[in-house]
Amino acid sequence: NLYIAVFDGPDSGGDDTNIRGRVFKVNTDTGALTQLGGSIAIGHIPHRLTLHQDTLYLGTRRRTVTNSANVYTFVLNSSTAWASELALTGERFSVTALVPYKGEVFVASRGNTGTAGLVQKRPNLGVWSTTDTGAQTVAGSGYLDLVVFKDNLYASYFSKTSAATNLIRKYDGATWSTATSSFGSSTAGCLKLAVVGATLYALVSGDGAAASVLLRTTDGTTWTSA
Repeated sequence: NLYIAVFDGPDSGGDDTNIRGRVFKVNTDTGALTQLGGSIAIGHIPHRLTLHQDTLYLGTRRRTVTNSANVYTFVLNSSTAWASELALTGERFSVTALVPYKGEVFVASRGNTGTAGLVQKRPNLGVWSTTDTGAQTVAGSGYLDLVVFKDNLYASYFSKTSAATNLIRKYDGATWSTATSSFGSSTAGCLKLAVVGATLYALVSGDGAAASVLLRTTDGTTWTSA
């Protein structure tokens, strides 16, 4: 089956009023479309969706950046409604990534002024905990992506300061370290990670003053321009 998340509401602008998110299951054999549970809480835009051990995890984004995002869960074949799994605190307005890694679920987030972005994790049958905290609390700063590559978890981090610091963090299941920070001073903040075959790619978009940067690595240590 294929799972898709959608929302009804204004295309842009405004606040969180009247935004409703839904998730549908698509039967890839018949094309039948089935809604899973009802809509999620008003004002939460579905932003990231992943499946881990028969449970769908849905991370949201808020249009009003002073509001907090959430992670909801739906257990396939038993749930009838979406359950609140993790309420982000402070002004962490966006879940930017949801990735299973070594039996745990990892969530990345961005924060508003005064609130650092986080990477949080939940073991099976366990509770959520913070595993990495962003260094800055500037509006819009935080973690923008997560990806698993060669048995490690990589997280992209962005801080929108006058000389923005773009980092890629690496987690081996026990310890975080900085994999690279060779991105110049772009303040656009569109840092994404992607694995293609045996290569990990990292992109920082340009902002008019600085060109876009695309790097690649085959071992997670040595990075070269793509």
